[in-house]
Amino acid sequence: MRFPTLLCCLFAASLCSAQQPFTQKVELQPAQPRGADAAPAPAAAAPAISDAELLAGPQPIWIWGPDNDSKYVLRKTFKLPAAAVAARLKVSCDNVCTVYLNGRRVAGGTEWQEPSEASVAGVLVSGDQENVLEAEVANQGGIAGFVLALAWKSADGKPQQLVSDLTWTHASERGAASGQPVQRRGGYGEGPWNTVFANAAGTSRVPAGVFELLPGFQVEKLFTVPKDELGSWVCITF
Repeated sequence: MRFPTLLCCLFAASLCSAQQPFTQKVELQPAQPRGADAAPAPAAAAPAISDAELLAGPQPIWIWGPDNDSKYVLRKTFKLPAAAVAARLKVSCDNVCTVYLNGRRVAGGTEWQEPSEASVAGVLVSGDQENVLEAEVANQGGIAGFVLALAWKSADGKPQQLVSDLTWTHASERGAASGQPVQRRGGYGEGPWNTVFANAAGTSRVPAGVFELLPGFQVEKLFTVPKDELGSWVCITF
């Protein structure tokens, strides 16, 4: 009779936790019409950015703001002397991030073990204009960290790199006029994250966190589950 007793206990525990109301403001999620803005086939002449080239420059470090449990926007600006003919970005966050390049959402994720990557040559600008990298980050308990590597090639084919380091700043919202220096949370390759960019990354013609929808539909985030308090939720519906 142990198994039925266990089921009863779990059911009773679920009822107890369900009595506590949890609410938050509904957030409209980014979306685009299904099939819109499909990525064209890559040009054969465009040089690829390999894993080795991505990490051939300065090694990235894991960064965050001063408080593990606060949400931040991590920011870096930079210039490209010449137009990029190929560019690749890879990112991981413990736990949740959304990455914007020049205001366009390009990557993101909710599991640090699964890095996100994107081809961003078409988003970069060159000359006197500044490129702006912004990452909205949030933690779900425990240690917090964000790591990023970006590499690009101009017509000369020589790769150049930009990584998460102590030159980044943090603020409370995107587009802030100024920010505070970030803090170092660990070097790339150190535990607990180790060489996370060696893990398989998710790629898609649709940026991470953007939904493809039929006309007339939208996606709303109703609730962000606090894992430490309520565990992991899986909700399936038609």
